[in-house]
Amino acid sequence: MINLRAETVSKINEVVCGGTTGNIVASFLGETIEMDLTTMTKEMPPIGKLSGIDLVTEEIITISKCVEILKTSNCDIGRLPAGKNGAVMLAKEILEADSIFFMVGQKINEFYQNPLLPKNISIRRSLIEDLVQYLWKKQKEVTIEYC
Repeated sequence: MINLRAETVSKINEVVCGGTTGNIVASFLGETIEMDLTTMTKEMPPIGKLSGIDLVTEEIITISKCVEILKTSNCDIGRLPAGKNGAVMLAKEILEADSIFFMVGQKINEFYQNPLLPKNISIRRSLIEDLVQYLWKKQKEVTIEYC
C-alpha cells in the first residue's frame, strides 16, 4: 500500500498505489474502482479511476517502472517517455510536486517476496526507499511514513 500526496503551491494531488489499498479507499468512498483499459500495455497494468483521487495504480510493477523512468529522464519532465500508462503518469505527478508525502503500509504481500531475502524485508519498502533516496538527491522535498 502506498498513498502519495504530491503538493504544489496551489493543489494537493492524491495518488494511491496498490490494488488492496485502492479497494479500501473505494469502499470508504462508497465507490468501485473503474479501470481505464486504454492505459494498459504488455508491461504495465491499467490505472484505475476514483473520484477525488488523482491517480490509482497497481503497486510494485508501476512503482518499479516509475523509478526506472525517473532515473532515465534524470528527473526532467521534458524527457519523460510519451505514452499514457501508470508509471509515466506517476512520474509526472512526482516531478510536478513541490513536496511529496509517502504513506507506506508494512503488510507483506507474499507474492512479491524474494525467497532468498529474510522474511521481514519487503520489496515494497526497498523500492520506496530507493525512490525516496533518489528524489532527495534530486533536491525533492520528500517525507515518508510507515504505517
